[in-house]
Amino acid sequence: LRRQLSHQGLKKGVLLACIGLFGKLTAPAEAASSTVTVSAATAEVGLTAAILGTAGSKAGIVAVVMIAAALAGMGGLSLFSKPSPPSAPSPLQRGNVRSFHFTMQLQNPDPNATTSLSSKGAYEHWFYLPDGVAGPRWMRMQRWNPQQTEKLCSWLQDAQANYYYDSGANCIHISNCRVCWSNLRVRRLPTDSKKFIDFLSLVEGDAVGFSEYTRDPNTSLLTSLVDYRFVNAPQFETEYQYNTVGEEQFRYDWPANIPVVDDRDAMHKRGWTYFRLSGNVAGRSLSGRGCIPFFYDAAKAHPAWMILNVGDNLEIADSPEGAYLRRADGTPVAYPSGTFFKGLARPWMGLHAADIARRDAAEQRIWFKSERMDNKDYVAVTVLYESENDTMDLIYAIDMENDMIRDIEFRSGNEPRGSLVFSYLQNADGLGAEFTKPVVSAACKGPCRPSEGILWLVHLAEGELGRQVP
Repeated sequence: LRRQLSHQGLKKGVLLACIGLFGKLTAPAEAASSTVTVSAATAEVGLTAAILGTAGSKAGIVAVVMIAAALAGMGGLSLFSKPSPPSAPSPLQRGNVRSFHFTMQLQNPDPNATTSLSSKGAYEHWFYLPDGVAGPRWMRMQRWNPQQTEKLCSWLQDAQANYYYDSGANCIHISNCRVCWSNLRVRRLPTDSKKFIDFLSLVEGDAVGFSEYTRDPNTSLLTSLVDYRFVNAPQFETEYQYNTVGEEQFRYDWPANIPVVDDRDAMHKRGWTYFRLSGNVAGRSLSGRGCIPFFYDAAKAHPAWMILNVGDNLEIADSPEGAYLRRADGTPVAYPSGTFFKGLARPWMGLHAADIARRDAAEQRIWFKSERMDNKDYVAVTVLYESENDTMDLIYAIDMENDMIRDIEFRSGNEPRGSLVFSYLQNADGLGAEFTKPVVSAACKGPCRPSEGILWLVHLAEGELGRQVP
């Protein structure tokens, strides 16, 4: 019931009120003078809902409801729930999407199985976008049995940590990594454009049996998908709902008596860390440093920044105030903030490093492939760039359990061109003097050259970064 109410935009506190109102309004005449009591402590909701739930008469209920409506109409406090985040204006547009919700079934990969539904079940997803479609994402995911009658494991990725509820062991794990599909397919979102989804389908291949996605003609947002693969769930439809949940649905709310196992390392517990860069490319050494937040809240106090020196005559820098490329003559070339984090891990955005690297490639319509490495905890993501005159592969070694890029190897054909290595510091104490955020001068805040996305790494590997800039 709580879930269905949330789909209608009603908050958790309304649950108790609805139960109480339903009890009184449907009570038989001989019980009209009795009291319908619903425990606020049991439902863990506010005092206002308890007042509604224990109202002594139908007239009293009507009066309370009318007072609530009047207060809401005057812009005062609502009696029904805690203050809500600002609702998106109507009609819905991409720019005002703040949340979305959908449920998908998985197919049984065994061709000899008697059922086409996966034993892993159905996965119900909720996403919250505090800064809009282009910003970070919080997530809840609930795994159900295939019939969607029994809850199994669940996940929460909020502003502070990654949580996994193990229903078999009845315990919660706090982990370093974001969710990434075990079949290594790229995570797709209903806010992704048709062009982007079509390219992913071209690279990875679509599962046979899917119908065409249905999109809203005005916003291009996904609205539904019919899946024909399931014999025992024919024409299973996924409906995408937007702006039906608020920030409060993405807070840690498991019961206090469930054991919690904290699997995080020191830097993930802290929420951010410093990192160093090293390596070489096209005969030039690479060295640098930076700061990386792992979560939305940490990014406020410790925003992401980076400085990378290429040989003795080129420096690139990126920070919230802007990005720049500076050659030996000291002249800076300005770029938008975030330009040189493209193609790199950005955990504060809410997606796994493997997904971010591949999605950055797909944005530029660059092919990629993913495969497990000999170390089963690592995945190799190879970005396959081709131009008229050359090819360049970016080979990422991604630590899946810790959600980190360990290094990027550059290869042209079969020839190695160098590598970029990341070293993350578990202890950040006393390092402030070395790790100072780059100063972005006024000259770097003027007109900016457009970001080339992940292609900056290709130009770095080719030895052309900075040379093509007039």
